[in-house]
Amino acid sequence: MIGERKEKMQKKMRTIRLGILLFSAGLFLPGLAGRASGEEQETALSFLKYLLGKRAQKDLAKLYYFSVRQDVFLEQLDTMPEELVRYMDGAEVTIPVDKEQAKERLLSLYEKAVPRPPMPQEVGQILEEGLSECFHGTKSVEEVAGILQNQVRLYLDERK
Repeated sequence: MIGERKEKMQKKMRTIRLGILLFSAGLFLPGLAGRASGEEQETALSFLKYLLGKRAQKDLAKLYYFSVRQDVFLEQLDTMPEELVRYMDGAEVTIPVDKEQAKERLLSLYEKAVPRPPMPQEVGQILEEGLSECFHGTKSVEEVAGILQNQVRLYLDERK
């Protein structure tokens, strides 16, 4: 039963053009549910609910630093390591962490955090169209980057 539901959801997700980009610090979801309609909107909203659920946030937090869910974020702070191990120029470097000070600073930042203002719909469309060409292999990353830069600059200049 669960396997069937998962398979059905995956099939629906493949039929929707969501335009999801993974960045090193999170997800960029341009107009995920806003332009969808009917069943597509329902599927997009189900995906967002899943994405913001506790289990998914715990998994994403392993990859993208901190969760957007307060309960998961607080768990992350409680399980923060005593030291960080990083690699610089091929050498392992261990950095001690003052857990209490780090928790205090991170909680302060978390409490001050505000949502980013929404991107203008026109800029989202420009990105979606350009990135679609890149993902489908019709244009190279470099070509798309140049086109996007020019189109967004033109849009911003027109708004002055």
